[in-house]
Amino acid sequence: MEKQNLFGQLKFWRNFVMETLQDTSEESAYVIPDHFTNNLIWNAGHLLVTYDEYLFTIDGEKQMDEQYYKWFATGTSPAGWGENQPVKEDIMQKLEGQTSMIEDRFAGRLSEELPRPMPLEKTIEELLVFLISHETYHLGVMKSIQKHVKSEVH
Repeated sequence: MEKQNLFGQLKFWRNFVMETLQDTSEESAYVIPDHFTNNLIWNAGHLLVTYDEYLFTIDGEKQMDEQYYKWFATGTSPAGWGENQPVKEDIMQKLEGQTSMIEDRFAGRLSEELPRPMPLEKTIEELLVFLISHETYHLGVMKSIQKHVKSEVH
């Protein structure tokens, strides 16, 4: 895959995530609808942490502070946030900047082998394809949550 297309895909799907957050009120972004385990903010923050954990640790330096991992790592839940919860605007700013950081750091390194290969991903390019797929999965969850929250409010 050409790097222009790969990073274009990343930005394309990230824009949909951003639009979903922008189209959701602050209050609604924190609602966990019935039959869901997380909210919109958790899904958005989880994307930040996942890219951070899998990509930026290749060079040994995470971009997200440890609090983000406590909020958004796999297996966490907003049910345990209490008063100390993430701020929607902060999440959105980090989401917006992350795609450029990824492109700047990895555009010339797509064929580089991962230091810790995964079962299906051996190169940075393959890992990025996986992470973009992961993003689209969470975008679908976010859209579903958004739809449920709107129907519960009305």
